[in-house]
This record gives sequence, C-alpha cells and structure tokens, in this order.
Amino acid sequence: FSYFDNAGITADGTTVLATFRLACKGGLSGANEVDTDVNFDQESGRETAFYNGVDKQMCSVPAPAAVVKVMRRGTLAGRVPLQGRESNYSKEVTFSLRKKGSFEPITDATYLSANDTNSDVAGVQITTGTDGSFQLTEIPSGVYTLVAHTDGYLDGQKEDITVDPGDNLTGQDPTYDAAGTSDLTKLLGGDCAGYTDTSGTIVPDNQIDATDRSAISDSSFDSHSGDSNWNAYCDIDGDGHVYTSDLNMVTANSGVSGVTPTYKLVAGDNERASFSVGAPERVQAGEVFDVVVRSQNIADVRAYSLRLQYDGLRLVGTEEGSFLNNAAPATFVSLDKGREVVLASAIIGRMNSARTDDEVAVLRFKSLKSGAPRVRISEAEVFDSADQRTAIKCAAETSLPGQFALSEAFPNPFNPTVSLSVQLYEETNVSLNVFDVLGRKVATVESGRMNPGFHMLSWDGRNNAGHAVASGLYFFEVNAGAVQEVRKAMLLR
Repeated sequence: FSYFDNAGITADGTTVLATFRLACKGGLSGANEVDTDVNFDQESGRETAFYNGVDKQMCSVPAPAAVVKVMRRGTLAGRVPLQGRESNYSKEVTFSLRKKGSFEPITDATYLSANDTNSDVAGVQITTGTDGSFQLTEIPSGVYTLVAHTDGYLDGQKEDITVDPGDNLTGQDPTYDAAGTSDLTKLLGGDCAGYTDTSGTIVPDNQIDATDRSAISDSSFDSHSGDSNWNAYCDIDGDGHVYTSDLNMVTANSGVSGVTPTYKLVAGDNERASFSVGAPERVQAGEVFDVVVRSQNIADVRAYSLRLQYDGLRLVGTEEGSFLNNAAPATFVSLDKGREVVLASAIIGRMNSARTDDEVAVLRFKSLKSGAPRVRISEAEVFDSADQRTAIKCAAETSLPGQFALSEAFPNPFNPTVSLSVQLYEETNVSLNVFDVLGRKVATVESGRMNPGFHMLSWDGRNNAGHAVASGLYFFEVNAGAVQEVRKAMLLR
C-alpha cells in the first residue's frame, strides 16, 4: 500500500490513510475468544516509512500494530415445558428466532447449519430433552424474539433477548403469552383444529375455541392411534389416546390465543381506501388476458366484497391475491353471474387484520371481440377488526399500467404453487428465476417477451429437473428489461 498527496500530510497520528475491512473465518472452537495480532510487514525488504520528496523518513512501527479479538457466536439455552406432559416433555419443537420488530425468522446459513435437524420444514426443528431443555448455537449478534411451536400447543415466546459475541445465555424459556408480559411457565395445550387448507388438510390456527373443543368432543374422543377418527393434534398429552386429559386442556384454555405468527391487529380508518382494476388497453378477439384488482390506502381490513361488471368477455378463471392472505389464512369466494363477478374474502380468526396496498385478485378473461376490454367495479365494501363497515371508492374503468410494478408473492406460505403479478408499461423481456436461501438457482420459470399490461408469473415448487423442492424460504428474482426486483415466500409442504 502506498499513499501520495501533492499537498503533503501532517503525520500527527490522526490522519486516516486507508481503511481495511477484515473478514473473520468460521469454525472457531475452544475458548470464547482469540486474540489476533495485526502487524506491519517489515520482512523481505518491505518497510514502513514517510517520504518528503526524495528524502525517506523512517517511522517507528508498534508491534503489534493492533489486536483484534475474534469472538465466538452466541449460544442460547432454555426449556419448553408442555402442559399435560409433565413426566416427559421431550417433543420436536420448531424455534423461530426473529430480529426485534420482525415477524420472519433469521435465515443465517451458519446458524441454520448448526441447529436445524429437519431442513424440509421451515424454522429450526429441535427435539427437546425430557425436561424440555434445548440449546441454540452459532447465533449472530442482535436483539431477538424467540418463538416456540409444537403441534397441539399454542405458540410461546421470549422477547428482547440480546445476544452479543461470546454470550452463553441460559434460562431463555419461550413460554410467555401472546402479549409477551406474562410467563405461563409452559406451552398451553388444546390447539387441535382451525381451518382446512386448499389440500383439505386440517391446520391448527394458534387459538383455542369451539372448533378445537368440537374436534375432541364430537370427533376424536376415546380414539386411539390408528383409529379411523384419530386426530394426532387432539392427542395433546401424547399418550396415544384422546381422552380426559386432552379434553380438560382444550376446555381449560378455551379463548386463549398463542403468539401472533405474522401481522398484529392494526387500528385504522378505511375512509381513504379504494380498489382499482387494470387490464391491457386493447385485446384481439379470442385473446386470453388477465385483469388485476388492487387495493389502495387500506388501513384495517378483515373482510371485503366487491362486484365487477364486464362486457364482451368470458370469465375463464379467478385467483385470490395476497391482500388478505399475507395477514392470515382467509376464506375466498368467487361467483360468476354472467357479465358480473362477485369477489369476497375474510380472515379466519380474530387475531389478524390487513393493512396493505396489495393485489386483491387476478381475473382471467377471454375476449369475445377486438377492442378495449370493459371491466369496472360497481360496488365494494370492507369490514375492519371492530366489525365496522366502510363502502369503498372504485376506479371507474380499466387502465394500462403507467409504470412497472411487482406484487408480493402469494399465497405466503404456499404449497406447492406461488404466484406474482407483474405490470408492464411497455413491451419488454421478462424472466423469473427462483433461488434458495444459499443463493443457488433452483428454477427458471418464465423467460420471454411480454406485451404491456398485467401478467401472472407462477412457480409450482419444482426445480429445473422437474423434482419437488424441499420446504424453506425461496427468493423470486424478476427481471423486466433494465428493472430487477426480488420477492420472497415460504414453501411449507
């Protein structure tokens, strides 16, 4: 390294000549810290000196010039006791370590490699000890919330965990309630049922209510593993028999909810909210094209409905957007009444609402004649988290996009298909590439030239070889001409 300045420099120990960035290699073991010396190289004819013109002025060189402390990453340990399993708490638990203020678990590769025992499932899976003990290692520095989830139980958490290099934290039990203020000392059992997903699978919803009570009392009571009416979620105490202990827990904890997994309830005024539709400016007879319905200025929405009128078109299909599904699972309704389609959706449960300008739905039409497609929203309304109704303003006509825009991936989580809506204001080349958390390209889904308008890009969860990929977080890189944007979504099989 050499430095030259016509004006000269003042060698008073305060002038910064250069800044070097050092990267610490992984694999540190043994002691919590290692001191590494940084020295000026004086060997093999090398020297450290100042020159004033042609005159060399040697300078003293401290040895070592600096000492860098290399610290091990932090370690975190605690217990996850489970209600009803006091004799043996051991069970596979999914831990989500989230940065403070975030609802997404960290995806640090070193952390996942050191802890995760089941890469096919999102989060970090650890089978706890008989006393419920667990340990997480290789945690990068930060302030975290730790959330624990296991089947049949409400999620618990521990907030404001500060991890510094070299820390070995103990007693970090994620057994606090949804508010994060009361330590319940164990995870509460009884989350047996909730909603049925698109594949027909019953999925618990992290709250205990009449649905869970019914799952035991009306469907599974006195059943054993292998019986036709067996529901493993209802066997809360894990003894292979849905009986009194399980019924007692689901009734005792009725009305309780676990840690909110994604969005918290928001309070807001929907008076400025609106819906709009977008479609190509012109279509040819027989052409199939997409019309995208979007929301704007949404403040607090749990449910919506809207009516779209169309002319000279035939509705081919409808797909729900990410508007409500990004907040929580939702029930979607689409009714084609001929020249009018009714769309409606409502979030399941009361723990969530949406506050987002997002894609509401994508409608695919076939044009019966050439010309400008006519689609308009004639009526729309929303209900907020307090069950208050608001009539929504709507853009009068379809329009061609004035700029590039890419929606969030939806649904999220997904299984197995995920979609993104892209709007183009000019004809351009478009490609969609899928990457995993290690940055490896998994699939190239779309690649070609697209006309101005609204287009749907979808991925079926398979790699370029046609094989289904494992559960996990995936990134979607969309290139449209000179524009590149990335979205992400979680695949849960």
